[in-house]
Amino acid sequence: MNRRRLLWLLLGVVWLLFATPVNAQDPIEVDIQPFFDGHMKLGALHPVRIVLHNQGGTRDVVVSARFVGRDALVEREVNLPTGAQKAVTLFMPTSSGLLNKATLRVTVRDMTSDEVLVRQDVTVTLHTSDVLFVGRVRGAGRGLDFLTSREMQIADIPLDALPEHPAALHMLDMLVISGVETSRLSPAAQRSLVAWVNRGGTLVLGGGADAAAVLSGLPEVVQPVRLGEVTTITADDLEVLADTTGEPIRVSGTFAFANATPTTGFVRLALDDGRPLLVQQRLGFGTIYWLAMDPNQPPFDAWAGREAFWNVLLPPDVVAFAQPVFKPNAWAVQSGTVALLSQSRPSLGLLSIVLLIYILFVGPINYLVLRFKQRLEWAWITIPLFTLVFSGITYMWGTRLRGTELWLIEAAVGFMLPNGTMESEGGVLFFSPIEKKFTIEAPGDTLVSTLTTQSNFGFQDVSSAKRFRFGDRAQVGPVSMRPGAQVVFYAAPPVQTAPVRIETSLTTETTTIRITNTGEHPLKNLVLFHESTQTRHPELLPGETWTVQWNANVLFPRLIMNFLWPNEYFGETNEADETYRWARQQFVSGLLSTRFSSDVPPPVFEGFMDPLVDSLRAPIGGDVFFGAWLDAPLYNLSIPGASSVETKAMHLLMARIQLSTPEGEFIPPGDIPVWPEAPLLSQSRCHGWWGVGTANETATFSAWLPAPHPTDTLLLMKMGAAMNNTPKRWLDVWNVRTGEWEQVSYTSNAPVRLPVADYTDETGRVRIRVPQDDVCVYPAIGLERTTGAGS
Repeated sequence: MNRRRLLWLLLGVVWLLFATPVNAQDPIEVDIQPFFDGHMKLGALHPVRIVLHNQGGTRDVVVSARFVGRDALVEREVNLPTGAQKAVTLFMPTSSGLLNKATLRVTVRDMTSDEVLVRQDVTVTLHTSDVLFVGRVRGAGRGLDFLTSREMQIADIPLDALPEHPAALHMLDMLVISGVETSRLSPAAQRSLVAWVNRGGTLVLGGGADAAAVLSGLPEVVQPVRLGEVTTITADDLEVLADTTGEPIRVSGTFAFANATPTTGFVRLALDDGRPLLVQQRLGFGTIYWLAMDPNQPPFDAWAGREAFWNVLLPPDVVAFAQPVFKPNAWAVQSGTVALLSQSRPSLGLLSIVLLIYILFVGPINYLVLRFKQRLEWAWITIPLFTLVFSGITYMWGTRLRGTELWLIEAAVGFMLPNGTMESEGGVLFFSPIEKKFTIEAPGDTLVSTLTTQSNFGFQDVSSAKRFRFGDRAQVGPVSMRPGAQVVFYAAPPVQTAPVRIETSLTTETTTIRITNTGEHPLKNLVLFHESTQTRHPELLPGETWTVQWNANVLFPRLIMNFLWPNEYFGETNEADETYRWARQQFVSGLLSTRFSSDVPPPVFEGFMDPLVDSLRAPIGGDVFFGAWLDAPLYNLSIPGASSVETKAMHLLMARIQLSTPEGEFIPPGDIPVWPEAPLLSQSRCHGWWGVGTANETATFSAWLPAPHPTDTLLLMKMGAAMNNTPKRWLDVWNVRTGEWEQVSYTSNAPVRLPVADYTDETGRVRIRVPQDDVCVYPAIGLERTTGAGS
């Protein structure tokens, strides 16, 4: 008997050893890697990389993430073969309800049994949108660590962690790439990087010993130079940095210096022998800087003047201006798209008439008829009868007016890129006439999430959608809809082919711009504008080209910089379709609101928007802005199980077109950047999209002309950013022949023309001195080539 019990005991031990739980037999390890060291910006999509390592049998799992205390989750289906290691990126929406520290919970569950296999938490830090985020992809060195402050966060980003979707990069204000081999960047990541810069990002590329490696995998459109050999320099060669910052470089030794020739960018700072130290290139609404040295390596890591240098290059308010402009917000989408639903909603006026008729029938008419028939006691029958009849009629009529169709309405902004592609993002409004749960689908590479809002203004909150799933098809839902309710959510496809091709040419006499509709749908309300100059075209059919020619003089900056984005630039006030006209006006009004109140209706003025939106003032220079409306769906949305879905759309297409190039025969004043020769007292107040300026002090600036010829003509003036005051219309320029300063004057609408031979040294450097003024003034330098481009 004891032997039998012992045998059963041994069998039990064997069973315990081999019949272990699934989690132990089939373990899955999870490594959570939040983007930007776990710092998140409220209102932005935040990529979270999750690395799964399956040490057991093959499984189909669902990886999900949500913030603890919030119901909505983001998830993705993943197939995990035995021994597989896969990385999954989930894009987490950060709403205003999250403050300071938050717990992000990642769960892995079996797709078939719904059994939770792994649950893991990670703490993240959330910041308001006014905190600037600087990302750094680097090799060795930590020369930018000093940038971290209460107003600015800097974090190291692995090259392979750069998101492949442009919407996930919008949380960054600046990205610095130095000391790394970028050839490993995927094509999708390259397209996203270009789209992010074009949208308003600031990209800094480091040179030094790894200059060629840094440029190796970057698209040509973001490479402002053509590299030469790498040499070494000493602190004595960098005297220009000591002069402009007031801090000499005391770091001994030699530093790697990448010699280069600017191709698409302009020299902003050069050594005394003329070799470019800093090259600046504008791309769309953003800026690219190329530095001949690695900003993370000596001397920048130990130089006392590094902060002053970066303040001149990228002062905090300039980085703020680099925020992606025209960011969709809840109010813009809701107010714009509700107008397009007007035909499917009951008219309050008609309902008032029906109610009045009902009152007349139930009251006076019913009483008079019953008194005439001498049957007032029948009132207890006629009143309920009239109520039932009118309730039925009103319900059927209201249902018909409200619509029996499901509606999906897209309101989005598309930014044209120089390489023939387009980045788009916006909101989608879903309307249902019935009470039901729905799931909305989009292509799997489309990001779909909540649209940040603090109040829904009478709209159903999108948080009713508890699940955002990505895979072959992205899904939102289930969304529980009340009859007649409307819910709005965010959608952003990847970079796609643009429906517009833009071609330009610029000479000393004229500028020519050709807009070709390369899409399948008409473009409406097209506009090209530069300050107060604008040209319109009502409609451009597929395959058609619209050609605009202007006199080159319109590109000369005006004396007083008081330009704001007029609302009517993006839609004719006399548009035939009143519904679309009102929808466009509301949508654009929301897009032009300040960045700190993206869900609040902005004040609307006749002709101009809020004059406090300084970041939307146009820069000086030759840039032209393009706008058009595409009233056709682009997001390929669907509702499974719905017999019929009505879809409408209004996409605002935009582009900032830079006309001049370094090798061009005409460079308008303002397109050649300047650099102060000494620290400026008013530095923080006179930096902006216009460049570097000065006020209440006399300041000297340098500019380096691209490949100047002695017979070329220098165009010189300055711009005053003031509404009421008039800046002085003169300045001093250094005459290289006489070795003295000369005072020159100009008119309000035209620069002074000077021979390059008299005012440009052998390195192409021009020196100008701006007198003290009561307002911020900005030097504007241009060039006319009289002997051919680049001669």
